[in-house]
Amino acid sequence: MAAFLINRQPKLGILWLGAIFTDLAKSILRDMRAGMTALDLPASAWTETTQTFLTSKVGPNNGESIRREDECRLLFITASEAHGRPQIWPWKPFGTTQLSDAELPVRKHAQCAVHFLEYDSWEWTLTDGRSIQSSREIHSQPPSASPHSHPNRNLPTLDDYTYDFFSQSLSEGATRGIFGWLRSTGYPCSERPIYQHSWIDLEGSDEEEAPDDAESDGGIQYSPKKTHVERWLEGVEERG
Repeated sequence: MAAFLINRQPKLGILWLGAIFTDLAKSILRDMRAGMTALDLPASAWTETTQTFLTSKVGPNNGESIRREDECRLLFITASEAHGRPQIWPWKPFGTTQLSDAELPVRKHAQCAVHFLEYDSWEWTLTDGRSIQSSREIHSQPPSASPHSHPNRNLPTLDDYTYDFFSQSLSEGATRGIFGWLRSTGYPCSERPIYQHSWIDLEGSDEEEAPDDAESDGGIQYSPKKTHVERWLEGVEERG
């Protein structure tokens, strides 16, 4: 396993060795097997590795709909309501969203196609109040010239290990996680098949039928927490 991890990302080899020697690798790999990863955007930029689809560029759209992965990127970049922190799931959501159903920041920047996260620099604050800054460097060294490459070595492959690529439980957790983050403020009625799916709405069979588009207020399925707050505010106004 150590050989596989090191050869997959040679520049991270020393970090994997440290994690293995300190017994930290066990908990890391355990979480990875469960579909969980510790997302760290600064560390991702520093090591030049991709940990999440959020760091990719926003793609073009047709002016009527936007890919949900781009919707996630814009929600995070603009720090829209309940999206100031990145989601922990590295896998992008499937499908598209009608721009008429998207949040206002998404509608505003959907046509820009220039927004993305880019590593600029690191800054260390010293105990005496001074700081040391390390600016971003662009490396143009070809992979074949890398000091870590070993063309004559038989490298381990995925065939050497056992994985369940069709795990329903892992797929369910990832799907519920990313849509829970994306739709943390509510689902549009056009996505009823999604939020009523057993992977998303685990108690859907015990809840009331969602209102039709014509009967809903603004076409949004509000969360129970938001409904509870609204009822509490109404009670405060009545007592006042």
